[in-house]
Amino acid sequence: MQKMGEIWERFAREDARYYIATNAPSEETFWEQGEKNVEQFVAPLTQNYGMGTAVVVDFGCGIGRHSFPLARIFAQVVGVDVSPTMVHRAREMAQARGVANARFVTLGSFFSEELLADFVYCAHVFQHIESWAEIEDLLRNLRKKMRGYGYFHFDTRPPSLLQRVRLALPDWALPRSYRRGIRRIRRSPEEVRQLFQEIRLEILEEHQPSSEYHFFFVREMK
Repeated sequence: MQKMGEIWERFAREDARYYIATNAPSEETFWEQGEKNVEQFVAPLTQNYGMGTAVVVDFGCGIGRHSFPLARIFAQVVGVDVSPTMVHRAREMAQARGVANARFVTLGSFFSEELLADFVYCAHVFQHIESWAEIEDLLRNLRKKMRGYGYFHFDTRPPSLLQRVRLALPDWALPRSYRRGIRRIRRSPEEVRQLFQEIRLEILEEHQPSSEYHFFFVREMK
């Protein structure tokens, strides 16, 4: 993940909000999207499944777009990001907003600490990672941090010729929303399901399958 860390550190310093959500035209929309995502998708799951609400991990937290609404549901939020600048800005935002039950750490710090989460939330992360081996490694390590449930986002649209061309072109030939590190990498849903099976995570629900916003709601197998 070193290369990805370097890319996202550059993005964070250049324009963090834009690269986190290229479809948010304003700062107001950016934060509203986070509120809506948590209210629409996460809140019902906590109620429908009797999920524990002591600790949630927001993996790939950015500057806290989902962390802060999650902090109204869970007693403790641990935001994790590969970019130190993202983590720093998230801490500043938490202080400015008076959110005392959210803390933010870098990737290395997170995996080195002893922590078990009732819920691991991971949106807009795996769709940007080109190496499937890195995704496997991350999910296996995240699995060790779980004592309950997880919500993981993948882009599972079928491959297209246009996508292949975009992936082959250098950054300078593309709009900044298609730069390496931000461009979306599509995965086979069967491949994702197989990985969850291998690491003993049971898929309870799938939201928006075969789309760029395919979410898998999973639970650890006993």
